[in-house]
Amino acid sequence: MKLSAIKKEEIEDYVERLLDFYEPLYKMDRDYYRKAIQNSGIICFAAENEKIIGCCRILTDFTKHAHIVDFIVQPSSRGRGLGKKLIAFAGAECKKMGCRYIGLTCRPELIDFYKKADFGPEEGFEYMKYKG
Repeated sequence: MKLSAIKKEEIEDYVERLLDFYEPLYKMDRDYYRKAIQNSGIICFAAENEKIIGCCRILTDFTKHAHIVDFIVQPSSRGRGLGKKLIAFAGAECKKMGCRYIGLTCRPELIDFYKKADFGPEEGFEYMKYKG
C-alpha cells in the first residue's frame, strides 16, 4: 500500500482515477463531483497495485486552515488500519503546508475513530451550517 499526496497543480492528471474511486461509493453526479475534485487544495490517497483504495480531499488556504473532507476507505479494504494511516498522512501533509488549524466534520458514529487519530472537539467552537 502506497500513500500519496496530489498538489493542486497535479490534480487534473488524477481526476478520472479519483472519479472512478468516489462514484460508486458516493453515487454522485460525475460532473458535479469532478468540479469538487478540481477545486480541492490537496488530495491524499492510498493505492494498491495502482488502484485507489482510500482517499480524502483537503480544502485549504495553504497557510492557516485545512479542512479534510470526503474521507473514505473502500469497504473491501477496511479493518487493516488503512484509515488510520491515511488520516495521519493527510494531517502531516496539512502541517507541512504550515496549517495550524486542521479540522474535519464527521458523522457521530465515526467520532471515536477520529479521536483515536488525534482529532477532537475545539473548545469554545461549534460547527455551524449555513441554511439560507
